[in-house]
Amino acid sequence: MSTRCFCLLAAVSASAVLAQTTTPNYTDGILAVVNDEMVTVYDVAAQNVMVERKIISSYSAEQMADPEIRRQIQERISKSRYSVIVDIINEKLIYAEFESNGYKLPSNVIEKRIDEIVRNDHQGDWDEFGRRLEQTEMTMDEFREQIQRSIAVDYLLMREVHKQARVSRQAVENFYNNHQADYTKASRVRLELISVPTAADAKNVLEKHDGGAKFADLAKQHSNHPSRKNGGDLGMMSVKDMAQPFRDAFNSLTVGAISKPFEFDGNTVILRVAQVKGANVRPLEEVSDDIERILKRRQRKLRKREYIQSLRAQNYVKVFFKTPVQPKKKG
Repeated sequence: MSTRCFCLLAAVSASAVLAQTTTPNYTDGILAVVNDEMVTVYDVAAQNVMVERKIISSYSAEQMADPEIRRQIQERISKSRYSVIVDIINEKLIYAEFESNGYKLPSNVIEKRIDEIVRNDHQGDWDEFGRRLEQTEMTMDEFREQIQRSIAVDYLLMREVHKQARVSRQAVENFYNNHQADYTKASRVRLELISVPTAADAKNVLEKHDGGAKFADLAKQHSNHPSRKNGGDLGMMSVKDMAQPFRDAFNSLTVGAISKPFEFDGNTVILRVAQVKGANVRPLEEVSDDIERILKRRQRKLRKREYIQSLRAQNYVKVFFKTPVQPKKKG
């Protein structure tokens, strides 16, 4: 087996796209090794086969003739498989930890979970469940083992990650105070804006404002935004319709207050809250449970990432695929 890097995109056969088949083809090979277990292209494709079929079948024959469409299909399948292989690696690491700690599952738990799957996902129809299993090219024993691993992983994640998430009252209050706009109903605001090319320009504008110059006059003199002719006045707008950077800046401002400079659309922007109408802020007690759920979700995501990193440090993990390049976020 060659040690060259495998790119998941290369595992997707172009013939599957060109032939417009609903069954993706692939070339097998080792994608990763976790301790003494291999993860192959077959493992990933078998787990992802239904998703890939759905992706391919969502395009018409006419669309398939377009090389750009075929490239998009390959890219979607590649990203999908990448997500699957990361999940498989993480699952193997967590399951290895489960076994090393000597944990055991009660004998009836696996069969009970399978019964629930058939009842909830297949309306209790075991024949339908069997047909779906065949479509995924998985035997019942393989499915049972998959369920066993899934339950074990869920148990350990609950024990080591989810139950460890704690959110203090102070954290809830801080989040609420920093996201006032998110909890303001039907409010409309009139903003004034100064947009300048650089942070140094913005600093110069703020110094003049601190020296007594009016915001509107500074907008007319220095802003490169079309609103400069109106002294930077953007007119009334709904908070929910603001661009996210504007909402973030507005969150901590009161009427008459000026924001810190921030980057937007290639320029440095300063905002002033000129007027607020119809603001109806939901009280903290009304939204505290929602905020706590948000913060716990964030904390669990962070704790899971840290937990996986610690398991990687304790186990042998070798990958033979390239990580897809993520597009840079704008703003």
